[in-house]
Parts: sequence; structure tokens; C-alpha cells
Amino acid sequence: VEMVKGQGGEVFLDLKFHDIPNTVAQAALSAIGLGVFMFNVHALGGKVMLKTLSEVIAEHLKKNGGEKPVVLGVTILTSMDRQQLNSIGVNRSVKNEVLFLSKLCKENGLDGVVCSGKEVKLLRRVMGDEFVLVTPGVRPAGAKDDDQKRIITPAKARELGSDYIVVGRPITGRENRLQAAKEILAELSGK
Repeated sequence: VEMVKGQGGEVFLDLKFHDIPNTVAQAALSAIGLGVFMFNVHALGGKVMLKTLSEVIAEHLKKNGGEKPVVLGVTILTSMDRQQLNSIGVNRSVKNEVLFLSKLCKENGLDGVVCSGKEVKLLRRVMGDEFVLVTPGVRPAGAKDDDQKRIITPAKARELGSDYIVVGRPITGRENRLQAAKEILAELSGK
């Protein structure tokens, strides 16, 4: 985090905090202390965890000042499909579970969610334009799915209304990572 910030970059701390409310709130304060732009927690941590997190952040910023990071709830991992959800006792469809968790996040003070591109259009319509949508599982056209179940191309994520995309292995798995990143940026800009 310090290296990226030292080079003038912004950091999305993608650690998906998921624990008891106090532990998650303290982790959030550590993230704020690092000066991250954005971080996430698992929405499945529940209402009390999400509400406590929001309250502790608001209280900290009121007392100490500083910039509020974008706080996101992770809905359903892009590596999961309905069969996997059902196997852990979640009987809603993926889309309905993502919508349910997104509403829970918004009601408890979070700024947005991490969701697959498959849910972006629905969430943009239901949750509004101010609700931040971050889309992982992004794969350029022709790239391998790897262990992802619900993928989308960078251009399609932009078209549907994602505010940010998360691209991992299509960049980190390439020998020339800079070139891979440039190709994704070109796809995003339509070039």
C-alpha cells in the first residue's frame, strides 16, 4: 500500500473483511490509517457487522477528519454459481442473492458493492447511479475463464455501468504485464 501510494497511485484494498463486527470495524480503521481509496467487506457478515462498520468509520472521521474511503460489500464471489450457493444453504438465485445483499449494504451505510457483470444492469437500475459497482471476474475477449463462473469483458462491464473493474490473472498471468494492461485499457476505450 505504501509503495503504490508513494508512487502517486490509489489503492483498492481487496481483503474482503469478514469477522465479528468489532474486528471488521478495527480492520476498517487500519485501512483508513493506510489512506486507501477503497476497501471491501463480505456482505454476508450481516446487518450488525455492516452497521457497526459504518458507524465506527463515521465516528472516526468526525473525530479525526480525513477522507472517507469508498466502502464496498462483497456480494457473491464470481467463482460461485447457483449450485455452489445451494450447497451452502443459500436457496435464492445468484441474482436475487446479490440484490438482497446489495440492499442490505445500502441500508447499512456502505457506498456500493462488488458484483459480477451479470448483475450490474439490475443493480444500476434498482440501486441508483450513486451506488458504486465494482466488477471482478473481468476477462478480455478470448481469455481463459480460469475458476471464474460469472465473467464479463472489460468493454461490456463499462457498457452495463460498472464504476470500476478488477482484472487479475489476465494481467498478472502474462509475461508482459504492461502490454496486457494496455490491451485492456484499449478495449475499455473502444480502440
